[in-house]
Amino acid sequence: AYSVSVGYLQVPQGLDGGELVVAGRSHAPREGSVLVFRGDQSHRVKAFCLNNEGDCAVDQTPETKRISFVLEQYRVVPEKLRRTPLFIIAPTATEQALLP
Repeated sequence: AYSVSVGYLQVPQGLDGGELVVAGRSHAPREGSVLVFRGDQSHRVKAFCLNNEGDCAVDQTPETKRISFVLEQYRVVPEKLRRTPLFIIAPTATEQALLP
């Protein structure tokens, strides 16, 4: 990827870990923040738990979910771009029902 953007839409209180490490530097997730970096840089996400007390139990309540997005951006030469088929992204009925 030419560029990568990682945005944090929801970061629950008590999150233990989950830092994004880019080129050896650690970035803690902060709700509402977006981190942009070169796509060829080494990157990873550290393991994380919520209110960690030994085991990391799975909690399915909405307020305990960490919600983030990743957008990878590419530069495509015009010749290859012309050969790319057209497509439309449309939500399924289930996805549409979740939209506000």
